Amino acid sequence: MENSELIKFEGGLIKRVSNAINVTSKVLALAEPQLIPYRKKDKWGFCTPDKRIVIDCIYDSALRFSEGFARVELNDKYGFINKLGIIVISCRYDKVWNFRDGLAKIERFFSELCEDDVAIDDYGNRQGEIGFIDKFGNEVINCRYNYAANFYEGFSKVKLNNKYGFIDKLGNEVIPFIYDYAGDFNEGLAMVKLDDKYGFIDKYGSEIVPLIYDGADNFNEGLARVNINE
Repeated sequence: MENSELIKFEGGLIKRVSNAINVTSKVLALAEPQLIPYRKKDKWGFCTPDKRIVIDCIYDSALRFSEGFARVELNDKYGFINKLGIIVISCRYDKVWNFRDGLAKIERFFSELCEDDVAIDDYGNRQGEIGFIDKFGNEVINCRYNYAANFYEGFSKVKLNNKYGFIDKLGNEVIPFIYDYAGDFNEGLAMVKLDDKYGFIDKYGSEIVPLIYDGADNFNEGLARVNINE
């Protein structure tokens, strides 16, 4: 008599629930194959872990898939493909980052006609303005920031005119650009720095921990390390 059981996929593990369905390794074969970047001569495509090429090697560079999309490069411009190898967002950006929570950072470089101290940073890299696109290629947050982090707890720390603040996923500037530095939101609080002193604000911009410390790290499990110089 054939044995069968019900399983549950939870936390990355297959757990047995009860006897109902026969589970074999064939079930795992139904899962979407993993695709990894693969280089052939000087071009990149994607293959399976056993090196079976699935997406032809036609790109100048490629990154791993994230949220179903992979960043690819053509002629010094960047865009995204899906797992069928279809270009879903054309290669038109000067720089892009992988998707996270449905949005991807993009950067448009300043014109090469700009003054050198504007177009080049301290490390010799070209500078630009950063914004965000959605998975349809819509620029949902305009390229206007000097720096932008990924979204954490619904907020992104961004830099404008050498000051840090926070925006939400609609591009609303929810915390003003008044800080000399800021950390990402974690457990509802973000570390901020002003006039060489550190403290913490909440998502309304209220100062929850006063800016009296000489150093601070993000909260983790309800605790944060702070420094006071004596």
